[in-house]
Amino acid sequence: MTLIACVEDDEKIAANLVLRLREAGHGVVRFASGEEAFRWLRDGNPRPDMLLVDVRLPAMSGIDLLGALGAGRPPTVIISGEASMGETVEAMRLGVHDFLDKPVSRERLLKTVQNCLEHAALRRQVDDLRAREQRILGDSAPTRALLATIAKVAETDARVLVRGESGSGKELVAAALHRLSRRRAGPLVKINCAAIPTHLIEDELFGHARGAFTDAKSAKAGLFEQANGGTLLLDEIGDMDLALQSRLLRVIEDGRVRRVGETAERAVDVRVIAATHRDLEALARGGAF
Repeated sequence: MTLIACVEDDEKIAANLVLRLREAGHGVVRFASGEEAFRWLRDGNPRPDMLLVDVRLPAMSGIDLLGALGAGRPPTVIISGEASMGETVEAMRLGVHDFLDKPVSRERLLKTVQNCLEHAALRRQVDDLRAREQRILGDSAPTRALLATIAKVAETDARVLVRGESGSGKELVAAALHRLSRRRAGPLVKINCAAIPTHLIEDELFGHARGAFTDAKSAKAGLFEQANGGTLLLDEIGDMDLALQSRLLRVIEDGRVRRVGETAERAVDVRVIAATHRDLEALARGGAF
């Protein structure tokens, strides 16, 4: 039985949604606020197959909830009675599957939910296939030695630096380290430090509070928070700005992250794997790393 988390503060609307979904054979857990849903999802309860979220909620809005949950959240359908253009654009940016306008008809509700679940199932199949395809292949002595090293290091929680030329398979090594580790059930989150402008990497890594800057309409969890319980791959670490390296080092050493615009720190349990094609020792001698 599929499990759907319904986040709706209007008692009458929520009761109707829950009834229709249960009549269709779905399991439903309902929350009256974004905070309640966030705590339930954060605290390790059964992961729902999809989220059905009202965009207008007290305190933590539906958009805030999606931002706080990060990219690893279940597929999501937004319920909207009067969403602004800004809210709609932000929801699309966050990757919601579809929108439902109030009042929600039974037919439209069930069709949208079914489409969302089918799309998610197809996405999982594609991801599984891609994961099976992206394995390190070969039977040469160097490849066997590499695989043996990966297996040995994966058992530890040590931070790892993977070095090699572009296209040599550094990301495959990182994926194998994650897959063979005790963190395999957690997320593997990746960022290419060379592909993102310096002024945006801080926001990507550490996230931001609502109102931290002009376009920060909702809070956002950074990649460290999204990778909590799993592994974070910092690809092309040698291209990271020197000032940002200092902040990154503090997070790695302390296991705590502070979003841009906040004073409070959040504990994170993340294994960091870095990769580069550059000579870090030479960069360090030159004061660039």
